[in-house]
Amino acid sequence: MAVVRQILFLGSLSIGYNRDILRSIGACAAQGQRMHILFPTDYEPANANALEQADISGVIVGACPQFSHLLSHLMRMKKPMVDVSAERHSLGHTRIVTDDQEVGKLAADYFIDRGFKHLVYYGMAARHWSAMRWRGFQQRAQDRGTSVEHFDRPTGSGNHHTGFFPCPVADWIKSITPLTAVFAGDDLLGAEILETCRKLNISVPDQLAILSVDNDDIYNTWRNYRLSSVVLNTMEIGRRAVDTLFRLIQGRSVPSQTILINPIHIVTRFSTNIFGVSDPLVREALELIHSGFGKGISVKRIASELAVSRPTLERRFALELNRTPAAEISRVQAAFARRSLLDTNKSVVQIASEAGYSSARQLRAALSQHFAATPRDMRKLKVT
Repeated sequence: MAVVRQILFLGSLSIGYNRDILRSIGACAAQGQRMHILFPTDYEPANANALEQADISGVIVGACPQFSHLLSHLMRMKKPMVDVSAERHSLGHTRIVTDDQEVGKLAADYFIDRGFKHLVYYGMAARHWSAMRWRGFQQRAQDRGTSVEHFDRPTGSGNHHTGFFPCPVADWIKSITPLTAVFAGDDLLGAEILETCRKLNISVPDQLAILSVDNDDIYNTWRNYRLSSVVLNTMEIGRRAVDTLFRLIQGRSVPSQTILINPIHIVTRFSTNIFGVSDPLVREALELIHSGFGKGISVKRIASELAVSRPTLERRFALELNRTPAAEISRVQAAFARRSLLDTNKSVVQIASEAGYSSARQLRAALSQHFAATPRDMRKLKVT
């Protein structure tokens, strides 16, 4: 009879990223990987001796600041270990983590493509993942000629409170120029900004558009707000972590390396449901494009709807966004198709039709042009 391995996931479940990784590990168990999963609530964290009694075969390490003494104990026990935390550990083990610089680049492209001219990153200076997200965000914004600033959440602040969150950023938020796009390092930081804006009567997204990371339903659907958020590929991280750990448990050689997993996409909700352009004609054109491309939208039709000539529309579009209306239609069509491939089980033919393509072949060509990928590549990233 096959042995059922005891696998410990060491990570704080108050962190959404950890919860998603744990769900992925659980999915591996449900799909036939013979293992029993333990995590910190299964025992008294202060009692390291419980680890000895649990007969643990291997460990997947998430973010675990309150369990650092247990991590040290496990390392002394020389247990097979894989690191999936978003921090830079010096464990000497394989790390399988999100490519946080790519997260930052994706966020910058998202805001710039929506017409925003002024971007701000709000993060946490001491956290490795935050520094990497800022690095990618700054690099991509500068490459595309867009203004970008950086503000870190003050540490040790707690004198002011707004709702359920401390509000150390209120003065900073008051100083932000309207039509600014804020990229918050994670959903907790994004929710903090949203709640602060609510208290200060700052309109979101009309004055401040906010994008965060993790797509954690605890934060991105709370109260009357809906946070737009970057979706990370935690399913792939968890799957690879389990596969690597079982190789180690079986005594197979696994190189100590860092494997970076790209984010999947961005979910647009209320907090960024606006375009950062000052020209009302271009804003109306963008609204038509984003809402009507599947109904045969075209540059000619947009110009007719807005009662302007096509040259006028194209000239003002180029001044605001440095691209043509036709290029925007193509970009939005491809993004819609990609999202459908990731989020639904619809056929490629059906998705092509809904996205406004004349055929599946045309859809494949568009995905190749915009994402250097095929429909099959997209489906491999599908979050199940």
